[in-house]
Amino acid sequence: MPKVPDVEDYIDPVGYSLDSENIAKEEFDYLILSTEVESDVRGTSLKRKVHESTNLDFPVSDYSSYKDDCWTLEYQTGRSPVRVHFQSMVPDSIELARALIYYSIPDFCPTGGIKSYSTIPTRSVGLKLLYRYVFEDNKLSLFDGGIQCITPILLNSALDKAKEKNPNSHYRGLYAMLRLWTNLSNQRLIPDHLCLETNFDLVDTKKRRKDVQQSFQGSIQSWIPYSNRDIEKLMSYTLFWLEKGLPSLKNVRNYLGNLTLRTSKKGKGDVYVSPSFDRGFEHAMDVVIDDLRIMDFKVNRNYSGGQVDYRWKSFYAISLDHIRNSLFIMVAMLLGMRNRELCQLTLNDFYRDHSGNFWVDITRFKTAKDPNFQGKIESMPCPQFLGECVEQYKYLKDIAGFEKEGCLFQSNKSRRVVNNLISSNLRIITDELSKLIDVDRIHVHRFRKTTAEILINRSEYSIDLIRMLFGHQSYRMTLKYIARNPFMVRQVAEAFEVNFTEGFHEVIQQIRQDSYSGKPADRLANAIIAHPEKFNGKKLKMQILNYVSHLLSSGDIVLISRTALGSYCLFSRNTASDTPLPCLEGRLVIGDITPDISNCQLHCDHCVVVSETSKAITRNIAFYEALLESKSLGVRAEKTLRQKLMVNEKHLENLTNNKLRVSSALGLINTVTL
Repeated sequence: MPKVPDVEDYIDPVGYSLDSENIAKEEFDYLILSTEVESDVRGTSLKRKVHESTNLDFPVSDYSSYKDDCWTLEYQTGRSPVRVHFQSMVPDSIELARALIYYSIPDFCPTGGIKSYSTIPTRSVGLKLLYRYVFEDNKLSLFDGGIQCITPILLNSALDKAKEKNPNSHYRGLYAMLRLWTNLSNQRLIPDHLCLETNFDLVDTKKRRKDVQQSFQGSIQSWIPYSNRDIEKLMSYTLFWLEKGLPSLKNVRNYLGNLTLRTSKKGKGDVYVSPSFDRGFEHAMDVVIDDLRIMDFKVNRNYSGGQVDYRWKSFYAISLDHIRNSLFIMVAMLLGMRNRELCQLTLNDFYRDHSGNFWVDITRFKTAKDPNFQGKIESMPCPQFLGECVEQYKYLKDIAGFEKEGCLFQSNKSRRVVNNLISSNLRIITDELSKLIDVDRIHVHRFRKTTAEILINRSEYSIDLIRMLFGHQSYRMTLKYIARNPFMVRQVAEAFEVNFTEGFHEVIQQIRQDSYSGKPADRLANAIIAHPEKFNGKKLKMQILNYVSHLLSSGDIVLISRTALGSYCLFSRNTASDTPLPCLEGRLVIGDITPDISNCQLHCDHCVVVSETSKAITRNIAFYEALLESKSLGVRAEKTLRQKLMVNEKHLENLTNNKLRVSSALGLINTVTL
């Protein structure tokens, strides 16, 4: 069995930074695309509809009209419908809000850059930012000449204020709404009195664009995974081609393999020549599944030779590319690789070991600066279903020259020789998927993050998705697979860091700069004292990723969450004892144990108490003492209260004793201040 490398090799600051830069560019490109307005290609402009309608009752969806105070845009089975509530907005802003939201609906988006309703909530927030920073802060009314008072200077000032207030969501949200509003105004697609008459080029400068793009880097917005709705669409496409299309194409490949194929001037083995019409061939090539044509053929009568030429290769290539696209989705989700690593994959990189388990050889580049560095090949486990699909795909391509250069993700339709796939080749696949599936922002980074998000959000729906993706019956089995794949460990660790940034950073900072209590806090404090260089600046972020990575390497659940008491729960089975969790005491627990943070108990071995918790502890002590003084308790109740009182007092004592302990040990303060 191939040796799995150490997960620490996969947590590197430079690689993390490069990831962030690529994500930032992808997200910024989508922002530009979704706010671009060239012409009203989706039908009659809103300006004309408003002009021709007497009471604004034209439809915006199957459920709502433009005039309605609440637009219901889409119903989703088992989920809340997508709605826009205009009555909750400032009355002065509603008319403009209607116009801008209208062009955010997929059916009316002028460029088709918006494919799903997931953009609507973001646009609704952007409208509030627009009103706040442009109108409210400048004492302007939407009417009474307020729009005419808006100048490039005012807009630049508004963007700068939004950046100062919140460099991520406020800044980008306002920028996006201003771009959309300006572009719609320039094309006169909204009523004239709503048009912004200003030179936006003085605002949307190269410097501004670069600044907005950088705001994506390293922010939570950059880590947005696909929604459940998006996953359903992606997996519906993928499983159709892998579970239905692939077996049918295998039958076609078996049939073709028994024929003598000839080579035309344009292709290799792409013609089947028959002395007469071959009904058996025509039947084998006529493949339709669920009303979708999977395979077809074209007939050319060779009158000079009295024969029938059957052309099939172009149809076969189209279906092969659908299989390739589906494999791309699965590989991007389940193996956690970066763009460059995906580009290097070949059909021969997937193989079975002597036990029948699948592995994949990955060419990893890490952060080598040497331009001649060809990468390092390492082996990772591969889910059984994915391995079998790649194996069958390889068989499908082993005919008529389709094997080509052996790259997993190269085009089957193209005749170009591919010696080395690059990121732009993957962009061709994601662009093709964007046209086939109504999902916004399809790019590699979102696939990598989605599985990590599924793994840490253990809802019933997530467990079903895990079972479907990995083919594992249990969550723990999936985690054990993840633990053997450092690429995926890294993704899950990064997802944890993003989801719990505020809480985990606060734990570290409280231990480092203030006070703490609890066994996990003691372990972290000792680690900080032993390796202080790892807990500063950017290295702190990487150390957090490293810490979570090692917890995940055990293959067991990890939880990092703030509790109602203001303490933190840092739980993993790697550090868990056989003692039942206090928060689950008295409950019947079947399967994997997950702490109940709503019932956190301070005597738990996974509890981290910080200075902020001291107020709650002080109140607890006063409450317990008052109850004990009442002398109306039974023996058992009194014993329980005294134990709780002792635990709270101990934590309070630890907070006092540990105050500035780490800072003092690191020489960051004068010990006299203690």
